[in-house]
Amino acid sequence: MAVTIEQIDQQQILINTEFELDINISGNNITKVIVENLPIDFNYKWTGTQCQIRGKSTRMISSTLIIVKATDDDGTIEQSLIFSVVPAAPVISQFDKVVFVRGEINNIKIPIANSPSKVSVRGPLIGLRSDPTQDGVLLTGRIPSESEANFTIDHGTFQVVATNAGGKDEAEIEWEFA
Repeated sequence: MAVTIEQIDQQQILINTEFELDINISGNNITKVIVENLPIDFNYKWTGTQCQIRGKSTRMISSTLIIVKATDDDGTIEQSLIFSVVPAAPVISQFDKVVFVRGEINNIKIPIANSPSKVSVRGPLIGLRSDPTQDGVLLTGRIPSESEANFTIDHGTFQVVATNAGGKDEAEIEWEFA
């Protein structure tokens, strides 16, 4: 029986998280198993039936090609897989409701965990602008007072979308005028 290595999908590993992967390998008297191009924070061990890859990366790694090679009496084969170490996906804090005051400067912080790389805000935010920060988004500006503008609505929702290499989070947040 020729040596076979279990097919492994691309691995997206969360930064600062312990990672374990067991790859089943079978064959006729397997004599050698090696893993090439394994990132520095990871190691491997051959158990006789599995190649165990372990580690915890404290830095981002983008699409690194890892090669697992196994040799038995019938020859050598290899299986490749892609490793990426990514941040955890952003998480937008939950709000009951955001209250804006007309005629005054509003500074409303929407906290977002896990360092979003891009934040967008959509919805009726007349007089406000959204400024992404390292840990969220700040809605700032002055909404015209009742004497300056006659709005036909006094409540509604806006959408916040936050993304990074680890994924995306979306939230619909209710708002009203004080």
